[in-house]
Amino acid sequence: MDNRSFSKHILKASAFPVCVFLIARVALSVVAAVSIATSPSPTNPGGNFVFQPPIDQSIGHYLLEPWNRWDTQWYLKIAAEGYAANDGSLGFYPLYPLLVRAVGIVLGGQWLLAALVVSNLAA
Repeated sequence: MDNRSFSKHILKASAFPVCVFLIARVALSVVAAVSIATSPSPTNPGGNFVFQPPIDQSIGHYLLEPWNRWDTQWYLKIAAEGYAANDGSLGFYPLYPLLVRAVGIVLGGQWLLAALVVSNLAA
């Protein structure tokens, strides 16, 4: 099998899984955006956020804010600021924040976007 036919075979074999992955990601993003749009805003928006407050009511709010929950805040904090002995960050493994930091630097400090890129590439 020459290189050209091997490349065609790889492309043909990966087309279906890539399409399923993209459709699943789009569907999850739509469901997440609808849930953010239809659920009430928190009364104390800064209360449960370790690193950054919720994104304002722009298009980014609907696309990125659903993923800015729970442990995401810790990983973003570690990626941007590193570990600290007294803040609770030592309970999180270092590879993901390290990769988010590398991508975040390339993206100019857009930590949440960097985390989404890393997560989707890893998936």
